[in-house]
Amino acid sequence: MRQTEASMAQQDHERQRQGAGPADIVQQLQTMIAAVRTLADNAVQQGAALPVSQTGAQLRNAVSGLGHLLSALDPQTLNMVQTQVREAGKAVDAVEAGLTGTKESAEQVFRTMSADQAQAAKAISERFQTEMQDAVSRVRGAVSMVVLPQ
Repeated sequence: MRQTEASMAQQDHERQRQGAGPADIVQQLQTMIAAVRTLADNAVQQGAALPVSQTGAQLRNAVSGLGHLLSALDPQTLNMVQTQVREAGKAVDAVEAGLTGTKESAEQVFRTMSADQAQAAKAISERFQTEMQDAVSRVRGAVSMVVLPQ
């Protein structure tokens, strides 16, 4: 029964993806990119607390969603929305830069904690960094499939 439901959900997703015109895809990408940018800007204010903040979770979800959206598009469609793909690449550049800053500020905070607290905090921070890098990599993979004019 679950397999049938999963199969039907996959078929619905495929129909929706195929039925979505370039204008719909552009709008979805623009919305996701705007969300990533806004959340990345907000994340800077979180500093070392980002891995445990609501903003951190929202940023991870937005970057993951953008990566899923891009990876669901075929190469021809990706080439049709090159401007948005380029913008997605720039947005994840900003996210990556922010992640580096977050990691550095977290390491400073860890030095002020007891060994046990620091170890637990490092585990949370490392998991967040890994999840974010995975999400960024998914976006980068889709961006790399497109031949972008300079």
